[in-house]
Amino acid sequence: MRNRNQSKPHHNFSQIVPDCVNEIFKYYIQKVSCEQTKKITRAEKEFFSEQVVCWEFDQDCDNVAGFLKNTRGNKRCLFYVDLSNNEHLTKEVFPYLRGVIELDISYCRKIDDQAMANLGGVQKLCLKGVDSKKLTNEGFRNLRSCIELDISECSQETIGDAAFENLRNLRVLRMAHCFQESITDQSFTNLRNCIELDMSGCHQPTITDKAFENLRTLRKLRMLNVHQNSISDKAFTNLRNCIELDMSGCHQPTITDKAFENLRNVRVLHMFACDQPFSVEIFRNFDSIEELDMRMCSDKLLEVWMSKFVIDFGTNAAAIEENKTSTEKPEVATTGKVFFPAIEKDFALVSNRNL
Repeated sequence: MRNRNQSKPHHNFSQIVPDCVNEIFKYYIQKVSCEQTKKITRAEKEFFSEQVVCWEFDQDCDNVAGFLKNTRGNKRCLFYVDLSNNEHLTKEVFPYLRGVIELDISYCRKIDDQAMANLGGVQKLCLKGVDSKKLTNEGFRNLRSCIELDISECSQETIGDAAFENLRNLRVLRMAHCFQESITDQSFTNLRNCIELDMSGCHQPTITDKAFENLRTLRKLRMLNVHQNSISDKAFTNLRNCIELDMSGCHQPTITDKAFENLRNVRVLHMFACDQPFSVEIFRNFDSIEELDMRMCSDKLLEVWMSKFVIDFGTNAAAIEENKTSTEKPEVATTGKVFFPAIEKDFALVSNRNL
């Protein structure tokens, strides 16, 4: 029996409500107009200063620094800030962004190394389309905490291998349509923790099979419209953990059937408009496939595949014979089978995720 004189554990119930409010406002994004950055009411200032940690600014806002200074309050840091497409964004804003967790400054073309020096604690950073020659390798030096980085459409030669030296914690890298040859295999040396890579439209010959030797943890790979580079079957040897592969629009003659031999764990495969001369044998490796997109693939590949194979997502083979005489569009049977009785050039994405 409990001793009545024994003290009961103390719970600070008065803190439950404010703690819950703070947690909720981590996910509340306050939109800010150009007019608000210049003038806000006393009530707005009090509310913004105490609660709001996520901001989305209109692209014509020209007093962002003043607004952030006015509404900082006693908040330790901001959680999310969207300043994308803001032509007025200058380095004076960035001291007020220190400690921000997630920042979107895509298509802001006045970014330089001095501005980036304030982003030491950022975890998710979008620099898409920041094609500024004032942004160099030095600007990436302090991004040691960054786990997600988007440098898509950044083609300036001022960004190269040295930019990736301190990005050892990076988990997601998006570098679609980065054409600069200053990015080579060396850039990937420290990306051993990367699980998602988007290199769509990357045509530089400086990225070869060797880049993938350090990407053994990769689970998602997008290679849309890849051609004219030095990637071959050998690059896929290290991708045994890959579960999602997108090769849509790929026209790389050095990638053949052999590339798929080690991709037995792939569950999502997109080959939209892929003109590669693959044979139907590549599908023998995909025992765990859940989603497949072969729209606008070559007639030869579609014909051979559809006439000889059924994608088996279940265990009951009886459904195959029942569907062979069907002229209806592809459908998912109750047994979990998917069968294509006729060739349809533009059949839609197939998925069994909802079975």
